Amino acid sequence: MPTHQFYIPGIVCSACVEPIETVVRDHCGARLIDVNVNILNKIATITLADSQTPENADKKEIAARIDGIGFECLDISEEPTEHLEAKEVDPVAETKVSAWPTHTKTRKLIIFLKKIIRNPWIKGAIGLLSGAALLALSILGLGIPGITMGIIAALSSLGTFYLGKEAYRKAVVNLIKTKTTSMDSLFTVSTVIAVGVSIAALFIPGLPMMFDAALLILGFKHIGKAIQDSVKQKVNKQTFSSRTPKEVLLEATVKPVAATSLKPGQIILVRRGQTLPVDGICLDEKTSIYNTIISGRTLPQYMKKGETLLAGYVVPNNVAFVKMQVTATQADSYLEFLDAKMRQAEKEKAPLVTTANKILRYFVPTIFAVALVSAIVIGTIISPAAAIQCATAVLVSACPCTFGLVTPLAMRIGLAKAAENGACFKSGKSLEKAEKINAVVFDLNGTLTTGVYRVTRAAIPADMLAYLAAIERRARHPIAKAICEYVDTKHPQHPVEISSLDTSDHSGVIAQSEKGEFIVGNKSMMESQGIDVSHLKYKIDKYNAEHVVYFVHNKQVRGYVLLEDPLRADARATIKQLQSMGKEIHICTGADQRTARIYAKKLDISPLNVRANCVGESKDQNANTKTAYIRELKSRNLKVAMVGDAGNDAAAIANSDVGFAIKSAAGDRMTQDAADAVVSKESLWPIVSGFTIASQTVRNIKQNLSLSLGYNMLSLLAFGGLLVGIGFMVNPALGAALMILQTALILMNSQRFKCQSVPAMPVLASAAKRMRDEEWESSHRLSYKKLSQLEPECKSQNCSTKVPTRSHVAISKTGAIQYTHKAKQEQALSRPLISRNMSHLLRERVWVRENDRHSLSPKPLPL
Repeated sequence: MPTHQFYIPGIVCSACVEPIETVVRDHCGARLIDVNVNILNKIATITLADSQTPENADKKEIAARIDGIGFECLDISEEPTEHLEAKEVDPVAETKVSAWPTHTKTRKLIIFLKKIIRNPWIKGAIGLLSGAALLALSILGLGIPGITMGIIAALSSLGTFYLGKEAYRKAVVNLIKTKTTSMDSLFTVSTVIAVGVSIAALFIPGLPMMFDAALLILGFKHIGKAIQDSVKQKVNKQTFSSRTPKEVLLEATVKPVAATSLKPGQIILVRRGQTLPVDGICLDEKTSIYNTIISGRTLPQYMKKGETLLAGYVVPNNVAFVKMQVTATQADSYLEFLDAKMRQAEKEKAPLVTTANKILRYFVPTIFAVALVSAIVIGTIISPAAAIQCATAVLVSACPCTFGLVTPLAMRIGLAKAAENGACFKSGKSLEKAEKINAVVFDLNGTLTTGVYRVTRAAIPADMLAYLAAIERRARHPIAKAICEYVDTKHPQHPVEISSLDTSDHSGVIAQSEKGEFIVGNKSMMESQGIDVSHLKYKIDKYNAEHVVYFVHNKQVRGYVLLEDPLRADARATIKQLQSMGKEIHICTGADQRTARIYAKKLDISPLNVRANCVGESKDQNANTKTAYIRELKSRNLKVAMVGDAGNDAAAIANSDVGFAIKSAAGDRMTQDAADAVVSKESLWPIVSGFTIASQTVRNIKQNLSLSLGYNMLSLLAFGGLLVGIGFMVNPALGAALMILQTALILMNSQRFKCQSVPAMPVLASAAKRMRDEEWESSHRLSYKKLSQLEPECKSQNCSTKVPTRSHVAISKTGAIQYTHKAKQEQALSRPLISRNMSHLLRERVWVRENDRHSLSPKPLPL
């Protein structure tokens, strides 16, 4: 299926989209699969069915049809943002350059002059200044000779045509070819009436002179367009990839290289405060980094050598640099993946966008009708001059463009904020639906828990641990792996031999060795082998363990191991925050009832909201499935969100109103494809952020739509006759000024939403400890350099003394550098010369504070 993309710089709002979509549908007919026009980045994406027509011919024909309705249409490559940035001011300068003089300097001068002439800020300034000058002349009431007045009229008419020619061309072409009207139609009719009546007033007494009004109206129009373009351009440029540094240091040469030229296998250094531009592997033994882009956490997380780093991670200010090996180019990085998801999400229109477009379709005709009725009524009751001024004011005070812009602008900001906080929504529709959710269903294992089992308690004789480890090492089961790791860590034993192993029973294993028979398994295994474990019930129950593994030697119970799948670190905080937001929390899991209730109690979830022993989906309609539970909740008029990770959650996620897929150790790709939003494996907190941002987005849209509708209704009422009725004659330029004021207020409210905070994840105890350690390290301003590395720097600074060796140096409790006497050198060599407070940092190497490296005193100081 060929997909064509075009850059259409003339798009302003939703009113511009309809004629473009109409002409594309009429031209392509049944071959058209999808047409999507993005108002913010002015990109039209058209997908066609396969055909025998050459692809280039299709592109040219579609571009010609769009050009024919007054919208300049330029073909772009697969990377629209680059073209957008390069052609935002003058997208046609290069295409028309062949018709200009070939001399380079002359060509550059012409391009520069055309940019100046077409700049909306310049046009707005010309209209406002010239209109204000004419308004001042009319207020002063100076007697102007007829010839001078004719010159002023001619210059004003030419200025009005210059400022409004693009609007006039679009309005006429749209009306003729697509039978649609837009904001250009309103400005065309109002300014043509103003100029025409003003010219007639030179010959017919009693008509109003409105040359100033026409210039002011178009001046305010261009100022408003400049403000909108400025805001939209800022929103477009704030892609995730644009946050990365353009250059990073290549370790081999210690010279900056372009981030776009990085290739897998290269080793780079990313400095403090910078964002990782590519994916890679950490090469530092131990470092810290902000992984907020996937986890939503606002604290730096520790990383070890060999761990995966993703583009978008940020290097903390207390880390000099992060050393990493590149594993993917910038074009294949995680941030590019997010940008692609964002572009895909914007293609699906949210219900609020569709509603706004339907209203906008009848908006301009309604304005024309109100202006006509007002002119007739006021012309009959008061005077034709008042009727003309009133009708013109009605036309220019209405603002359909802002009405059509607020919804896609808020959706773009909301999708970007959610992705930045770790919840990647697949469409604006999904984001809008998330605002209505009042019940959240969680899967248990792998979602609320880590999915990796651990031993919480073991009561087995020491001489038997080696046999337990040997048996479990040969069993391929997650619980067996957890037991092996526990035994190897806590009680390392000499290896023993197991002669045979029977794993036919899924409840446990039976092993044979020189010491006899061993059985390791759960209660079901014990019952099947006729072994009584009831005498251990009291001891085990008090620990409230999720899993119990019994250890039997020669039919005698020798001990047990308790295991659990631990909760995610932020599970409790996430559940508590969602409950405070008024959402019902449910658990729907395949685990048994006892296990599900244990976790529900830990998370303070009502037992009535727990459904256990559920399968994903079943052909049996009466089966206990997760999908059935979702339907049951929806039948109670609840808007349900399902959160899961594994393949058995996919059907339930697809049947919920909004589905969240959690990346985990057992995560399934199909589950992520079925979900409306994907959350990283690091944290559950992005779910809270996603719901919060969804509410903020819908609230911002409703605020801006209410402001726009309220303003337009009041302006129609006021300029349509109310002000004239109380004896106040309104200059149409005032209506244009108020329209710009309303636009500015709406855009300011959008900017406020963009800067609005979301709940930060509570600081956990371990995170708080790490934060205190990092603050302590930062307060000492350690440069993390060996003393031997400082010698060349001291020479370059003309230091008078050579940097001392390790035997000459000690560091006091305050971090100050001290030196040993020669007599104490041997003693210094035989003991560590560091304080206890810094021993955890200076195990193997001696470090120097940044402030002290050029203040090394040649005179030894006593220890």
